[in-house]
Amino acid sequence: MITAATAESAKMADKIEDLENRSRRSNIRMVGLPESITLPHLHRIFSETLPQLLGMQSPVKVERAHRIGPLRESRSPSSQQTGGEERSRQAIAKYLN
Repeated sequence: MITAATAESAKMADKIEDLENRSRRSNIRMVGLPESITLPHLHRIFSETLPQLLGMQSPVKVERAHRIGPLRESRSPSSQQTGGEERSRQAIAKYLN
């Protein structure tokens, strides 16, 4: 009985991992965009600007666009001299098409 439950649990874990990976297929992650870019502008970058730069049909449909993680302070010596400016967080968008 325990062996069957363990096998079923492993099977379910594999299925969850597969579903999570499939849902990430439509995501694009951008690094280095300044924090000063607001969410509406971030959405426009992913739906209009990026597709134009890549030669794609524009605008594409973006389900959501947001930043990932908490704000962090930069650890570079130059930023410590200026009061520890924030490092930008990664931006991610989920596309519908």
